[in-house]
Amino acid sequence: MKDADVVLEVPAAWFDNPLDCLRHQRLYASILVALADLCVTVRPIRLPYAADAAPRATKRGQLVISFHSQGAEGNVLRLKESYWPPYYTADPRGFSGFSTLARNPDAVADEVRKIPKRQARKFVSDIRQEALDRNVSKYEQPAERDAKLPRDFYFLPLQTVEDPVAQFAYLDQLDVAAQLAKVAADTGAAVVVKRHPLCKSQAVEERLEDLNRDFANLRLSTASVHQLIGQSKAVVGCNSGVLFEALIHGKPVVTFGKSDFEIATRSFNRLGELGEALAEAERLDPDFRDRFLTWFLKFHCVHAADTLALRGRIAEALNALDIDSHGFNEDQLQVFEHFAQIERARREEILHPQ
Repeated sequence: MKDADVVLEVPAAWFDNPLDCLRHQRLYASILVALADLCVTVRPIRLPYAADAAPRATKRGQLVISFHSQGAEGNVLRLKESYWPPYYTADPRGFSGFSTLARNPDAVADEVRKIPKRQARKFVSDIRQEALDRNVSKYEQPAERDAKLPRDFYFLPLQTVEDPVAQFAYLDQLDVAAQLAKVAADTGAAVVVKRHPLCKSQAVEERLEDLNRDFANLRLSTASVHQLIGQSKAVVGCNSGVLFEALIHGKPVVTFGKSDFEIATRSFNRLGELGEALAEAERLDPDFRDRFLTWFLKFHCVHAADTLALRGRIAEALNALDIDSHGFNEDQLQVFEHFAQIERARREEILHPQ
């Protein structure tokens, strides 16, 4: 292992982001301590924003520790902030629907079931209570409560339309909102929709205005996700991190997109199945849900401050190096920038179509 090379991507743009820079800085401080302990050669490389899909090139016996990326190349350990900061996913193929976990969730089912029920229940209860006490989520939440929420409602958190994981949606999220309003109306229930705090899409704004006008039982809210989850009957969404939070709250979760937590939800891919999915979500095994959440955060992810766990995950990746891997690191910066430009243009086109 002493002869190993580690290329460490440095996400400078994320370090400058006031929303979450401190979490990322803490992760990288832990990574550097872990790498120093492993006595490997470290080669830092600057990572521009939006280079998620850029190919990662490696030379023989070289590991790339990549940030916020996805791909099928070998010799890459890909880290990304999870749905429950400061835990980070650590996967060879990426995050959300890109990950190995999303591609083959059944492969971990036996591991999940081995988690002791009491241990899982206590772990989930503890992290849930901490989030409620501090009103914390991935994004800042308002302190004031929404006093006008309906008594009986389903909660649908929206995602940004340009998010790369939106490609894993089986259905359009606003079509689902309309269908959910129809299904809810049959039982006298309402639908509460929360727009993503970073959403800038004019098209989404216009569709929401139409939905608000067309369905008397649908309303928008900017309240804390913890209040909206806590007071709802169930939570419906594509693959938003808010759905993961809803699982931690112990709520029934219905999804219409591929993700790395889909196995703990009731998934559907046709609008006509929504009513049935809502009914079946009520009967999902809560013990499996808590075991999965515990396994996901403690074994699939690493805590940003857990240097020992990071050392172990990096050591595993080093021991599994594909010695036949080849690459051309000299061109990696140009590859990053090329793919970053393509991705930024894609997002701009979605937000501001010609």
